[in-house]
This record gives sequence, C-alpha cells and structure tokens, in this order.
Amino acid sequence: MNMRSLQKWMTIGTLALAPLAYAQSPEALDRGMQTSVDEALTATPPKTAEEQQIEALSKELDGIRAELDARRARDDQRELLLGDPNSHPLWP
Repeated sequence: MNMRSLQKWMTIGTLALAPLAYAQSPEALDRGMQTSVDEALTATPPKTAEEQQIEALSKELDGIRAELDARRARDDQRELLLGDPNSHPLWP
C-alpha cells in the first residue's frame, strides 16, 4: 500500500470514528475500533506459499535456537557444579 492510499484510508477511518469519539459510552468506541481493526486485518493480502514457508522455517529455527540455548545453559550449570571434565588432576 503506498503512502497516498494510506493517508486516504486514515482520513476516512478518522471521519468514520469521529461520531463515536463524542459518544458517552466507551463500549461504542471499543466496538467501532474493533470493527475497524477487523476490516483492516481482512484487507491485508494473504501470504504467499513462499512467505508461509519462510515463516515456518523461521519458527523452526527459533525452536532450534531455544533448544541450543537450553543445552548450553545445562552444560554451563554442570560445569559449575562438577568442574571442567578435562581439567582433572589425573588426566594426562
């Protein structure tokens, strides 16, 4: 969406919500805001297959990173408790 159309829709949105701003009950404003959010979300273009694949791979990579961080933290805790296994005095 280019900037000009964004400005146009922002103006239309503010004009549409202006009467709700003067309403006495906050429920009307909340309902109007939720409706505008719902319409904005449905107006976004659907993700392509490539974007979905990239998102899935990114989530998988985040999971692997979290698992690696947890393993490193466990190894660090083990090393703090037991010491470095390679620095034993009887180790050649």
